[in-house]
Amino acid sequence: MSSQSAKDLTNARPFNEAGHLIEVDLADPATMKMDHWRYSGTNAYLRLQELCPADPGELSGAELRILESGTLTILLAIVGGSHWVGWLKDAPLAQLIAALSGDNRGCEIDLFESYPGMRPLRPSGATLRYDDDEDLPAGSDGDNPPIPGLKLGLYFGSHRHCLGLVVAGPSLDAFLKCLAYRYSDATN
Repeated sequence: MSSQSAKDLTNARPFNEAGHLIEVDLADPATMKMDHWRYSGTNAYLRLQELCPADPGELSGAELRILESGTLTILLAIVGGSHWVGWLKDAPLAQLIAALSGDNRGCEIDLFESYPGMRPLRPSGATLRYDDDEDLPAGSDGDNPPIPGLKLGLYFGSHRHCLGLVVAGPSLDAFLKCLAYRYSDATN
């Protein structure tokens, strides 16, 4: 790729009026080198992986999105690019951040349905679970080994169907860094 075509590609990326990217992928190592993820007007997202992938690293179609900052910080769980599965803000969001950044090795939080401004709040049936449970299923055919180490998973329903997860590592670290930074405005 010539330097001119690389420059054209950079110029074609969607920026908002403040000069920040409209959205950033927290799994992209270059994202954390730029400051766009800090800006409340930028949607930061992390795509989740399949529990039992056909190919290593296969994405599930689920993602977690961080919107706004401070008291307006919202964490959305989305499937298929536009279908809301649930959301968190306020005290439940603070609980998740504390679990992700501390020594707590077990945390399960119910997500809410509808839009954040609607009342009364009702659970959506989705949960975020953070733990080091190695009993995650080895797949129906038994060919997939248990997944060791800490992981954050999105589950749905009473049978806890896994919609996707992220294993401890650079992607989960970037997600936590962004979430904690954005939410920290609410606690200052």
